[in-house]
Amino acid sequence: HACTAAALPAARVYANGGVLFLSTVATNPRFTDERAGAGVFRLAIRSDREGRAIADYLKDKFKGKRVAFVHDGSVYGQGLVEQAAKLFADGGGAVAMTESFTPGEKSQNNLIGKIQDAAVSAVVMGALQADAAVIAGEVRARGLDAALIGNEALALSEFKALAGAAAEGTVFFLPVVDKSRPEAVGLLLSLEERQLMPTDTVFTAHAAAEAAIAALAKGGDLAVAADFLRKSGADTVLGKVTFDAKGDWSAATYAPQIWRGDAFVPLP
Repeated sequence: HACTAAALPAARVYANGGVLFLSTVATNPRFTDERAGAGVFRLAIRSDREGRAIADYLKDKFKGKRVAFVHDGSVYGQGLVEQAAKLFADGGGAVAMTESFTPGEKSQNNLIGKIQDAAVSAVVMGALQADAAVIAGEVRARGLDAALIGNEALALSEFKALAGAAAEGTVFFLPVVDKSRPEAVGLLLSLEERQLMPTDTVFTAHAAAEAAIAALAKGGDLAVAADFLRKSGADTVLGKVTFDAKGDWSAATYAPQIWRGDAFVPLP
């Protein structure tokens, strides 16, 4: 089920049927906040952890400085920005402005004017790649040196292609999937030998299968399998996978990345 909208009703069906369900792609908090049953787990990262990661980054790098928060009005973009702004403000940060804009426009001149007037040190964008590229380009065209910070859509090559030189130094956040373990390296080599794309989702799906097999091998019913995943966890290509009381992957987190030249790299 490749999205939360499908995973939510599916989870109810599986829960009613006593079937173990480990989703590797449902990121909406509702999936576990409205958990259908004790056998429902998530091996994807909750989207609301991205806002917290952005706020933590701001509190570390922009303490005592003014920050602008802008979003495209979507459920995702607005929710992400408002959460990050609240957490930043709660930690003593200076929220200079929180502003929405109309997505899909070729220019965001009015928004950029407000950002310029606010005299900020950083701009947090809750936007898809095309809109973020427009904002980045116009911020730099006005000679503003504010740091640009965005969500995971900025990892797409389309953002770099559209933003051009303005993408340089842009920071964004991606879920962390550790592929450094020997087991993960083995899987990576196997995928490359078969010319298969080694995406993060492939690794979490593989870990989910390993976790399910380990849980079901305990020989009990769904309650036994769920209890094993909560208390003991399973050894997988991503290491020991454990879950919290809601069924969320305990180790799931976001880490900052930065555009340098034609590629992005982890931010030290």
